Amino acid sequence: MATLLHPTTIAFVFFFVALLAESWFSWRFLRGVKRDYPALWDAMGRRTIWTDGDLISAFPTISFLWKRRYESRAKDAERAYCESFRKPMVLSWAAAVFFVLLFFVSLLTLGWRLPE
Repeated sequence: MATLLHPTTIAFVFFFVALLAESWFSWRFLRGVKRDYPALWDAMGRRTIWTDGDLISAFPTISFLWKRRYESRAKDAERAYCESFRKPMVLSWAAAVFFVLLFFVSLLTLGWRLPE
């Protein structure tokens, strides 16, 4: 039971939850862009869940939303779609990055197990 309350375990659980949330939003966003807005998908670089498979490779998609590069699009529907996913994708990505860093700091400083 003590291992479950270890700070490294808690940091890992938070990272895992944040990563699941980021993956869910990315999957929904990229699937919808490809299916409903193929011109926008082309402009984004034809990103898929496979090209955005980790936090580092997902940065181009996050940057596209974060910097609002979709604002120059002619269609209001494309801009509205991107705007609806902007906040959850950027925040879930940032949370996953924060918690993975916290996990590694905890792992390197505190280890994985409590001393017995």
